[in-house]
Amino acid sequence: GPMKNLANTHIVHHAGRYLALWEAGPPTEVTADLVTVGIHDFDGRLDGGFTAHTKIDPRTGEMLAFAYLPFAPFLRYHQIDADGMLTRSVDIELPEAVVMHDFAITEHHVVFMDSPMVLDVMAALNGDPMFRWDPDHQTRVGVMRRDGQEVTWHETEAAYVNHFWNAWEDDGVITFAGSRLEGVAYTAGKDGAMDREGADAEAGLPTRYKV
Repeated sequence: GPMKNLANTHIVHHAGRYLALWEAGPPTEVTADLVTVGIHDFDGRLDGGFTAHTKIDPRTGEMLAFAYLPFAPFLRYHQIDADGMLTRSVDIELPEAVVMHDFAITEHHVVFMDSPMVLDVMAALNGDPMFRWDPDHQTRVGVMRRDGQEVTWHETEAAYVNHFWNAWEDDGVITFAGSRLEGVAYTAGKDGAMDREGADAEAGLPTRYKV
Protein backbone atom coordinates (compact mmCIF):
# COMPACT_ATOMS: atom_id res chain seq x y z
CA GLY A 1 0.00 0.00 0.00
CA PRO A 2 0.96 3.69 -0.05
CA MET A 3 2.12 3.63 3.58
CA LYS A 4 3.45 1.07 6.02
CA ASN A 5 0.91 -0.45 8.40
CA LEU A 6 2.56 0.41 11.72
CA ALA A 7 -0.08 -1.29 13.92
CA ASN A 8 1.35 0.75 16.80
CA THR A 9 -1.58 2.41 18.59
CA HIS A 10 -3.51 -0.26 20.47
CA ILE A 11 -3.97 -4.01 20.86
CA VAL A 12 -7.18 -5.92 21.55
CA HIS A 13 -7.95 -9.57 22.31
CA HIS A 14 -11.19 -10.77 20.75
CA ALA A 15 -12.53 -14.14 19.60
CA GLY A 16 -9.20 -15.80 20.32
CA ARG A 17 -7.11 -13.35 18.29
CA TYR A 18 -4.71 -10.61 19.33
CA LEU A 19 -5.17 -7.67 16.95
CA ALA A 20 -2.64 -4.83 16.82
CA LEU A 21 -4.39 -1.69 15.61
CA TRP A 22 -3.83 1.69 14.05
CA GLU A 23 -6.46 3.73 12.26
CA ALA A 24 -4.84 4.09 8.83
CA GLY A 25 -5.13 0.42 7.92
CA PRO A 26 -6.57 -2.99 8.78
CA PRO A 27 -5.67 -4.88 11.98
CA THR A 28 -2.48 -6.91 12.19
CA GLU A 29 -2.87 -10.25 13.97
CA VAL A 30 -0.06 -11.15 16.36
CA THR A 31 0.53 -13.99 18.81
CA ALA A 32 0.57 -13.55 22.59
CA ASP A 33 4.38 -13.32 22.24
CA LEU A 34 3.98 -10.49 19.67
CA VAL A 35 5.04 -12.58 16.70
CA THR A 36 3.41 -11.16 13.56
CA VAL A 37 0.82 -13.44 11.98
CA GLY A 38 -0.29 -10.98 9.29
CA ILE A 39 -3.01 -8.61 8.16
CA HIS A 40 -6.46 -9.60 9.41
CA ASP A 41 -9.30 -8.38 7.17
CA PHE A 42 -12.05 -10.63 8.57
CA ASP A 43 -11.98 -13.05 5.62
CA GLY A 44 -12.04 -10.20 3.11
CA ARG A 45 -15.09 -8.52 4.62
CA LEU A 46 -13.22 -5.43 5.87
CA ASP A 47 -13.03 -2.65 3.28
CA GLY A 48 -10.73 0.22 4.25
CA GLY A 49 -9.20 1.15 7.58
CA PHE A 50 -10.12 0.17 11.10
CA THR A 51 -10.18 2.22 14.28
CA ALA A 52 -7.44 1.84 16.88
CA HIS A 53 -10.11 2.09 19.59
CA THR A 54 -12.63 -0.72 19.22
CA LYS A 55 -15.30 -1.28 21.89
CA ILE A 56 -16.21 -4.75 23.17
CA ASP A 57 -19.69 -5.22 24.61
CA PRO A 58 -19.27 -7.28 27.81
CA ARG A 59 -22.84 -8.61 27.53
CA THR A 60 -22.93 -9.78 23.93
CA GLY A 61 -19.21 -10.25 23.22
CA GLU A 62 -19.55 -8.10 20.09
CA MET A 63 -16.68 -5.87 19.01
CA LEU A 64 -17.78 -2.53 17.54
CA ALA A 65 -15.50 -0.47 15.34
CA PHE A 66 -15.42 2.24 12.70
CA ALA A 67 -13.09 3.89 10.20
CA TYR A 68 -12.78 7.50 9.16
CA LEU A 69 -11.83 7.70 5.50
CA PRO A 70 -10.12 10.27 3.23
CA PHE A 71 -12.79 9.69 0.58
CA ALA A 72 -16.60 9.61 0.52
CA PRO A 73 -18.63 8.54 2.43
CA PHE A 74 -15.85 9.46 4.97
CA LEU A 75 -17.16 7.24 7.80
CA ARG A 76 -17.83 3.50 8.02
CA TYR A 77 -19.19 1.57 11.03
CA HIS A 78 -18.52 -2.13 11.70
CA GLN A 79 -19.96 -4.85 13.94
CA ILE A 80 -18.02 -8.03 14.67
CA ASP A 81 -19.81 -10.83 16.51
CA ALA A 82 -18.47 -12.76 19.50
CA ASP A 83 -17.00 -15.39 17.15
CA GLY A 84 -14.94 -12.79 15.29
CA MET A 85 -17.10 -12.59 12.16
CA LEU A 86 -17.63 -9.14 10.64
CA THR A 87 -21.40 -9.23 10.32
CA ARG A 88 -22.34 -5.68 9.33
CA SER A 89 -20.83 -2.51 7.90
CA VAL A 90 -22.69 0.77 7.50
CA ASP A 91 -21.50 3.71 5.37
CA ILE A 92 -22.21 7.10 6.96
CA GLU A 93 -21.98 10.23 4.83
CA LEU A 94 -20.16 13.29 6.20
CA PRO A 95 -19.72 16.71 4.54
CA GLU A 96 -15.95 16.17 4.30
CA ALA A 97 -13.14 14.04 5.68
CA VAL A 98 -12.50 14.67 9.38
CA VAL A 99 -10.27 13.17 12.05
CA MET A 100 -12.29 10.81 14.23
CA HIS A 101 -9.89 8.92 16.49
CA ASP A 102 -12.45 7.49 18.92
CA PHE A 103 -16.19 6.93 19.38
CA ALA A 104 -18.53 5.93 22.18
CA ILE A 105 -21.06 3.14 22.63
CA THR A 106 -24.01 2.52 24.92
CA GLU A 107 -26.24 -0.50 25.29
CA HIS A 108 -28.27 0.34 22.18
CA HIS A 109 -26.42 3.17 20.41
CA VAL A 110 -23.11 4.35 18.96
CA VAL A 111 -21.98 7.98 19.16
CA PHE A 112 -19.71 9.79 16.69
CA MET A 113 -18.32 13.34 16.71
CA ASP A 114 -17.99 15.24 13.41
CA SER A 115 -15.55 18.00 14.36
CA PRO A 116 -13.63 20.89 12.74
CA MET A 117 -10.45 18.76 12.79
CA VAL A 118 -10.42 18.01 9.07
CA LEU A 119 -8.32 15.44 7.25
CA ASP A 120 -6.70 17.01 4.17
CA VAL A 121 -4.83 14.37 2.15
CA MET A 122 -4.07 16.77 -0.72
CA ALA A 123 -2.39 19.14 1.71
CA ALA A 124 -0.22 16.29 2.95
CA LEU A 125 0.81 15.45 -0.62
CA ASN A 126 1.94 19.07 -0.96
CA GLY A 127 4.01 18.88 2.22
CA ASP A 128 1.51 20.68 4.46
CA PRO A 129 -0.08 19.29 7.66
CA MET A 130 -2.65 16.57 7.06
CA PHE A 131 -4.70 17.65 10.12
CA ARG A 132 -5.98 21.21 10.37
CA TRP A 133 -8.67 23.09 12.26
CA ASP A 134 -11.42 24.49 10.03
CA PRO A 135 -13.46 27.05 12.00
CA ASP A 136 -16.20 26.95 9.34
CA HIS A 137 -16.85 23.24 9.88
CA GLN A 138 -19.79 22.78 12.26
CA THR A 139 -19.29 20.39 15.20
CA ARG A 140 -21.97 17.72 15.36
CA VAL A 141 -22.72 14.73 17.56
CA GLY A 142 -24.12 11.77 15.64
CA VAL A 143 -26.22 9.07 17.31
CA MET A 144 -27.15 5.79 15.61
CA ARG A 145 -28.88 2.70 16.94
CA ARG A 146 -26.54 -0.26 16.89
CA ASP A 147 -29.13 -2.22 14.91
CA GLY A 148 -29.94 0.71 12.60
CA GLN A 149 -28.58 2.68 9.66
CA GLU A 150 -29.82 6.23 10.20
CA VAL A 151 -27.75 8.77 12.13
CA THR A 152 -29.36 11.66 14.00
CA TRP A 153 -27.03 14.68 14.09
CA HIS A 154 -27.03 17.33 16.85
CA GLU A 155 -25.03 20.56 16.54
CA THR A 156 -22.86 21.70 19.44
CA GLU A 157 -20.09 24.19 20.15
CA ALA A 158 -16.83 23.82 18.24
CA ALA A 159 -14.71 21.07 19.77
CA TYR A 160 -12.61 18.01 19.06
CA VAL A 161 -12.59 15.01 21.42
CA ASN A 162 -9.64 12.68 20.90
CA HIS A 163 -10.66 10.07 23.48
CA PHE A 164 -13.99 9.31 25.12
CA TRP A 165 -14.01 8.04 28.71
CA ASN A 166 -17.44 6.51 29.10
CA ALA A 167 -21.00 6.58 27.76
CA TRP A 168 -24.35 5.33 28.92
CA GLU A 169 -28.06 5.75 28.27
CA ASP A 170 -30.85 6.18 30.78
CA ASP A 171 -34.51 7.11 30.28
CA GLY A 172 -34.04 8.38 26.73
CA VAL A 173 -30.86 10.37 27.46
CA ILE A 174 -27.41 9.43 26.19
CA THR A 175 -24.55 10.77 28.31
CA PHE A 176 -20.90 10.58 27.29
CA ALA A 177 -17.71 12.26 28.43
CA GLY A 178 -14.23 13.04 27.17
CA SER A 179 -11.50 15.66 26.99
CA ARG A 180 -12.56 18.56 24.76
CA LEU A 181 -9.96 20.40 22.71
CA GLU A 182 -10.49 23.64 20.84
CA GLY A 183 -8.76 25.47 18.01
CA VAL A 184 -5.17 24.44 17.37
CA ALA A 185 -5.00 22.27 20.47
CA TYR A 186 -4.55 19.09 18.45
CA THR A 187 -3.34 20.33 15.08
CA ALA A 188 -0.04 19.45 13.43
CA GLY A 189 2.51 21.68 11.72
CA LYS A 190 3.94 25.02 12.71
CA ASP A 191 2.57 26.25 16.05
CA GLY A 192 0.34 23.19 16.34
CA ALA A 193 0.18 21.14 19.53
CA MET A 194 1.70 18.12 17.80
CA ASP A 195 4.81 20.20 17.06
CA ARG A 196 5.35 21.40 20.64
CA GLU A 197 6.18 19.85 23.97
CA GLY A 198 3.08 18.42 25.63
CA ALA A 199 3.42 20.81 28.56
CA ASP A 200 3.07 23.75 26.19
CA ALA A 201 -0.02 22.43 24.44
CA GLU A 202 -3.47 23.73 25.28
CA ALA A 203 -4.96 21.48 27.93
CA GLY A 204 -8.09 19.49 27.21
CA LEU A 205 -11.19 20.37 29.20
CA PRO A 206 -13.10 17.49 30.85
CA THR A 207 -16.57 17.67 29.31
CA ARG A 208 -19.83 15.79 29.69
CA TYR A 209 -22.33 15.77 26.82
CA LYS A 210 -26.00 14.82 26.97
CA VAL A 211 -28.20 13.97 23.99
